[in-house]
Amino acid sequence: MYYSSPREYKIADIAVEGIDNYEDYVLIGISGLSVGQTIAVPGTDITDAIKRFWRHGLFSDVQILADKTEGNNIWLRIKLSPRPRIS
Repeated sequence: MYYSSPREYKIADIAVEGIDNYEDYVLIGISGLSVGQTIAVPGTDITDAIKRFWRHGLFSDVQILADKTEGNNIWLRIKLSPRPRIS
């Protein structure tokens, strides 16, 4: 991928890893991204999704990665690390 010039992709799939306490569909919903959505990479859609996770305050690390691109399709992986809980 060339990050100097944005390119539009259609999200083919979104996978989530690193969090077991929540269903994947809940975390994908928090991101605001959805399968079939057209996004620009690089662009504000991914940045906004990361900001949504930070606003929840539940995660110590948030990454959204492109696992694969094929034609104008992109497969995304949301990688989350839980914030330690104090009990």
